[in-house]
Amino acid sequence: MDSQDSRPKLMDSDPWVRREALDELDDQTVLAEVARKDDDFRVRKAAVEKLTDQTVLAEVACKDDDYRVRQVAVEKVTDQALLAEVAQKDDDYYVRRAAVEKVTDQKVLAEVAWKDGNPWVRSAAVQMMTDQTLLAEVAQKASDSWVCRVAIEKVTDQKVLAEVAQKTRDSWLSRVAIEKVTDQALLAEVAQKATDSWVSRVAVQMVTDQTLLAEVAQKGSDSWVRGVAAKKVVTSG
Repeated sequence: MDSQDSRPKLMDSDPWVRREALDELDDQTVLAEVARKDDDFRVRKAAVEKLTDQTVLAEVACKDDDYRVRQVAVEKVTDQALLAEVAQKDDDYYVRRAAVEKVTDQKVLAEVAWKDGNPWVRSAAVQMMTDQTLLAEVAQKASDSWVCRVAIEKVTDQKVLAEVAQKTRDSWLSRVAIEKVTDQALLAEVAQKATDSWVSRVAVQMVTDQTLLAEVAQKGSDSWVRGVAAKKVVTSG
């Protein structure tokens, strides 16, 4: 539809008439004007859904008064810096989550996972994360137990898991981490050095390498762990 043909309907006092006028309208200039200025959020939202201009979309994503309009704009925005800002600063959690689901900056996602006030947004952030070191940090620092659990379950790096198992003060987290470790040398190290005795005991029972067992039997800080290691060496011998 030509923008001149739709102009009268776009000036109509009935928002449904204005909304319908947008159905066949493709003129980006007119759509931008409606998205910026119409006083009904449903009309603005419909205009945003047809917009392709990233500058206008960014403006709407940051400035529109209605979260539903901002959300639709965010879903179409491609600028990562803007998405990061919205993910951390928008007042509405629907909008923040929409931004989080498009953010690629791992540090930004980690910040949101740690600090956002809404559990739905925190969960979305940690689900988007892939950086192993940052996932481990989130698992250890986040106050949200669900976020901690998702984060540690996404960690696959053996060294990172072993470090968490050894150093974290959270017993549950260290136990989840050690149960994911398969590297024999790392298991032996955890068996010798972990601050949580339960973790040390789990680790030593997962060690099968005879040389490493002999080392744990000599150097383990926990007497029970040393005894188990020594028994496994003898039994296997």
